[in-house]
Amino acid sequence: MDLDADNIQTLQRRCLYSPYADHIQYFQENCNTAVHRITREIQRMDHCYIEGVWPCLNLAFLDPEGLELQWDTIKALAQLRTDLVIHYSQMGLQRYMPIAIEDPNDTRIDRFFGCRDWRNIYTQGQGKTGMYGELISLYKQNLSALGYVEVKSDDEVWRIPTMRNTKNAPLYCLIFASKSDLGEKFWHEVTNRNVYGQQRLF
Repeated sequence: MDLDADNIQTLQRRCLYSPYADHIQYFQENCNTAVHRITREIQRMDHCYIEGVWPCLNLAFLDPEGLELQWDTIKALAQLRTDLVIHYSQMGLQRYMPIAIEDPNDTRIDRFFGCRDWRNIYTQGQGKTGMYGELISLYKQNLSALGYVEVKSDDEVWRIPTMRNTKNAPLYCLIFASKSDLGEKFWHEVTNRNVYGQQRLF
């Protein structure tokens, strides 16, 4: 799913090489508005609703360019058995928070976190090195409140640093969240090689 038609067309060309190309659906729209239709479609396909649980296991890779991903989208996906891989943009927060903190109305950051608690962390933590750690902890706490028992960032799972630019400024990290105890096992298996193609020794 992407708003940009060129991105969708490029993805379609690449996916033609996949033996599962005919299984792929493409959506040129905003994920925050389309998520409810997509979750309804998953529920329709996964018709064996047993004792309050949708048995189908889903994986959502949420890769916004910045802070476009809204918390309501996370909540909608959390109603299903959905593991999450979330692109958490620290650079986006760093750029936008000084502006958003001055706005008493709902901002993009309020919608990103699904709460206004980030404002206290930012106000009390300006200039402190631990502020961004507190912010990502808030995000992970909110995931835990949705029932995600395994909430991991790439530093904890891959044992590699947060992605940084050429000036060593932090850009983003990936957060993995699962409602299953097997989630961490699966995550370790699929990330056995790091982003540089090197296999982990342990």
